[in-house]
Amino acid sequence: MQRPKHAPGTPEVTDASILTGYAWEARYPGTGEPVTEEEYREAASMAEKVVKWARGKIG
Repeated sequence: MQRPKHAPGTPEVTDASILTGYAWEARYPGTGEPVTEEEYREAASMAEKVVKWARGKIG
């Protein structure tokens, strides 16, 4: 998947948009399926990359 030209950050940050689903599920629990250990680890890794990118932007 190609990153749109207007998208900020790196491909890793753009790929982290999947985290929105987890945020939505946390706010409205009971509508999705349980998260697997692998999904948890992948989401945590993505979140760490986003934080690292943001820290780099703000100095």
